[in-house]
Amino acid sequence: MGDVRMNLKEERYLIIGICLEVHHALGPGFPEIECKEVLEIEFRKAGISFE
Repeated sequence: MGDVRMNLKEERYLIIGICLEVHHALGPGFPEIECKEVLEIEFRKAGISFE
């Protein structure tokens, strides 16, 4: 169980990091749909599955 917990912790760290990078790159005030599209691209590049 220790390995699974560590993997989830690492994935969470990666997801939060990607979100912060996108926010810093785009800045405030972008429409949600544009942020969502950029996040989808970045998540795919990182190999993170999402719906």
